Amino acid sequence: MEENQSLLDLQVDRDAASNLTEVSRWAKLLGLLISIGFGLFFLLMIILWGRFSSLLFPKDELGTQSAQMGVIFIVAALVVIALIVGIMMNFLIKGANRIRLGIHNRDQLLFNSGLNSIKNYFAMYGVIALIGLFFELLGLVIK
Repeated sequence: MEENQSLLDLQVDRDAASNLTEVSRWAKLLGLLISIGFGLFFLLMIILWGRFSSLLFPKDELGTQSAQMGVIFIVAALVVIALIVGIMMNFLIKGANRIRLGIHNRDQLLFNSGLNSIKNYFAMYGVIALIGLFFELLGLVIK
């Protein structure tokens, strides 16, 4: 039985190395664009909060306790979403950088660390997708 060989010991040719480098660049770009997009979204939510809250709650309900609880719930949900997206994009950008540097420097540990970060990104994405699917199915059953 053959021993486990490292990826760089398999003599990755120039085409494979250039493809992996290009993939890491696209992953980094995707991570940065999503991070910037969510940052702009939250900035707009802060700037336009007065208009947004007046759309959610009628003027006679703005000072009530239920309106305040609604605002707290919305803010808490946005903070949780921001944390999850931030952590996921951190894994994606960190993994892309480490893969690119691992290939460039021919450093197996750095390359493996990058693959591990990408694996964590996809694992989190899969869990979130399964949770979303569960709630979609739950919505179909309840109706």
